[in-house]
Amino acid sequence: MKSHERKRVLIVGAPFKGFYHTGVPDWLLGGNPPEGLPDIIYTLREFGKHGYEVHISLPVWGRMYPYREVIREGCITVHPYRIPGVFLPLVRLLIRKGNVVLNWLFVILTMVFGFDFNRRLVARLKPTFLYQMGYTILLGHFLHRIGNVPLVYRMFGTTVTRRLRSSGFPLSLFHLLRHAPEVFIYRHPFSLMVQTNDGSAGSKTMSAFGVPRSKQFFTVNGVNLHNQQKAVINIRKGLPKGAFLAVTIAHLVKWKGIDRTIRALPEAIRLNPKLRMAIIGDGDQRKELEQLAKSLGVEDYVKFYGVIPNATVIDTLRQADVFISTIYVPQNLPNTMLESITAGCNVISLADGSLDGFLEDGKNAILLDPDRVKEELPGALERLAKDKTFNKRLSAGIERKRKEIWCWTERIAKELEAIERAIKK
Repeated sequence: MKSHERKRVLIVGAPFKGFYHTGVPDWLLGGNPPEGLPDIIYTLREFGKHGYEVHISLPVWGRMYPYREVIREGCITVHPYRIPGVFLPLVRLLIRKGNVVLNWLFVILTMVFGFDFNRRLVARLKPTFLYQMGYTILLGHFLHRIGNVPLVYRMFGTTVTRRLRSSGFPLSLFHLLRHAPEVFIYRHPFSLMVQTNDGSAGSKTMSAFGVPRSKQFFTVNGVNLHNQQKAVINIRKGLPKGAFLAVTIAHLVKWKGIDRTIRALPEAIRLNPKLRMAIIGDGDQRKELEQLAKSLGVEDYVKFYGVIPNATVIDTLRQADVFISTIYVPQNLPNTMLESITAGCNVISLADGSLDGFLEDGKNAILLDPDRVKEELPGALERLAKDKTFNKRLSAGIERKRKEIWCWTERIAKELEAIERAIKK
């Protein structure tokens, strides 16, 4: 690229409300404070800070948001295109059912109603590169083909790794059909594939499908170190003297595994009556989880706080004694895990492969058998609360790990370096 040319990135996104990338439409299209995946928020902002003109195309359901081009935060130009609202009831139904048909439906809808719009956008903007987010959209592939524009895929973890076979084609026919959009992307990596290490072993999946190492950028996310704010809630308020406070922060949906943490609490509280649990976040499962706590007789020991601003998360976590993550699928390295380590929290999670090479049982964390959470979690909590030597040893290990975590500015800068090297080739 010649030095006088304006650097532009066109981000092709499919953040359907209630599905992947929740909260992004309310920010970019509705003008509300940003919520949802921090990796999306900071990627857009940091691209702008590195001299890129940032453009993002987003689908709009019917009249859910105004259908007009808008600039957010002075540097992000949003280009909405319309998908007829008649499809929205079907999408909402499938979301409630957790139906895999959604992957195919989103691919088809964005292709039918977004291809020509995005083709004209590419012709007008002449972007330096395309940046396609997620695997429920394949527009980037065809825009790259017709516009000869470098294409970078941005993947937020994967659900494919645990389905891989040891020999022959990586997936069975059933799982190939189920994960076809994602597999298609792995088979056509183009310039670069940026994959979040959220514990789902994305590097293994990329390699299984033949993505060259030179086209892989596999990394953990960053944390918000430079824009931290004081906690807006006091999660220790009203606790008895000497209380041992466990905390989890998550989108409250089934696969996050909050329910199995709650199911372990009756025995944990019997062992240590001063144990308390703070659950931060919101979602479709909140009422069900509140009812579960009540049915188990631990509602007085568990408090639900709802969503808090991302900039206050680290300071809030500093109030806790331990962070717990018991996600059902092998994805126990979410942003909140990094934030808890940054806050200096001890960690209890799972020995499901998610944290291999990152945290080690007995050295800087307690990692439970994923099939025995209810049985093992109570003893782990009791040991942390009562064995001060063990507690301090884990805390020292967490402090060493904290120094390895990037802030978002460093994290996105590394990604951009990899992208610019790739597109020069």
